[in-house]
Amino acid sequence: MSCKTAFPQRGVLETWQCQAEVAYFSAVAKKSRDKKSKLAQVQAWVKQFGIPAWLLNQYALVGLVFVVYMLFFDAYNVFERGNLVSELHQARQDRLYYEQQIEVTKQRLDELMLDAETAEKFAREQYLMKREDEDIFVILDPSAAPKD
Repeated sequence: MSCKTAFPQRGVLETWQCQAEVAYFSAVAKKSRDKKSKLAQVQAWVKQFGIPAWLLNQYALVGLVFVVYMLFFDAYNVFERGNLVSELHQARQDRLYYEQQIEVTKQRLDELMLDAETAEKFAREQYLMKREDEDIFVILDPSAAPKD
């Protein structure tokens, strides 16, 4: 059906506009038919190869690619994350150990500061200090001596 037969009262300009609209809508209809035929081809291909239909959804496909990337290829992937968690656990254990050692050292320091005999004993044992009228003999175990 042409624009002249459908609308005989229109002028030349309106007829051209009508023809342009008819050409546009016929192109859109052709594209729609092409899409439907392509869709039928894709559906046949999906049935032939047994691909799940949800994989054809572009959002599901992009989401799947994103999840795979984050799990295996990202800088903080699953394996790196496991290493970081184990390092964090080890660091927390080390922190508890050093806090306990600090408490022990503070108690020992308090003992050294309050008692002169304990301070003297510590100085003699750790730094081999002596009084002026004393001689110190260091006896080493012969089995612990380095062999040449």
